Amino acid sequence: MSEKKQDKQKLEEDDLFKDIGDWLDLSEKEEFIIFKCIDCGCIDQVPAFIIGEFSYDLEEGEEVELECPECNGTLRVASESPEVNE
Repeated sequence: MSEKKQDKQKLEEDDLFKDIGDWLDLSEKEEFIIFKCIDCGCIDQVPAFIIGEFSYDLEEGEEVELECPECNGTLRVASESPEVNE
């Protein structure tokens, strides 16, 4: 393949991925909510949109509870801001 054709193909691929990025709104910074396991103390960051999905069927005053990836215990929203290692 000639260099001109390769350059043209590369530009077309870049344009394709730019459009996908716009469609997915990748420029928006994802928000995380910090959860802490009440059993083992594991700290986990959960994307806010997932919490929104889990909150759909909750009654007033109920909290979202997730399963701990470490011990299968109960994760709840951290009451303070624990230090998170990324």
